[in-house]
Amino acid sequence: MNVPKEPDYMNKINQLIRLISKKFDVLVLSQDYHTPQHHAFASNNPGKKLDEKIDLHNHRQFLWPDHCVQNTPGAGFHPALDIQYVNFVVKKGLNPMYDSASAFFDKSRGEKTQLHDYLQFKKINEIMIAGLALDLGITQTALDAKELGYSVEVIQDLCPSYRIPKDKVKERWFILQTEGIKLIQLSDLLVG
Repeated sequence: MNVPKEPDYMNKINQLIRLISKKFDVLVLSQDYHTPQHHAFASNNPGKKLDEKIDLHNHRQFLWPDHCVQNTPGAGFHPALDIQYVNFVVKKGLNPMYDSASAFFDKSRGEKTQLHDYLQFKKINEIMIAGLALDLGITQTALDAKELGYSVEVIQDLCPSYRIPKDKVKERWFILQTEGIKLIQLSDLLVG
């Protein structure tokens, strides 16, 4: 996935990272880390095309290009990302049978990542979410966090969308607010 408005976007993310390192207890990054045989890759579904929808274990699944494949440069973080302050990296999408948007669970919710256990160990009950992309990992991570009992804030201006049309973006923000998730801006954090 291309980072939007680069380098402006990366500058803002790095600004957030530096702020977190000074004001917050932990900084966690999520990382897609797929096997080459992942079933959500179009290349592993003969006769199917990119963006085609299939039924993958009772879930509607868009077929993706091969991406974030384990032990390849494509699975790494953006080279401009300042990772020196990162406390924990949660790898997701490890099971080739299920796609994973959330940083907490795979799409079937059959397998969980290590994120919830890590946050519980660190006694974290409030989380702030930013990153790529609103319609993929951000929404599902925020909803799962809320369901797990966390107080959740999403930094709107650092969560661009990837697939959904602009008119649906407002709807997505409304859904998050309806679930009790607070929407903030990076500038709100910089003032405090």
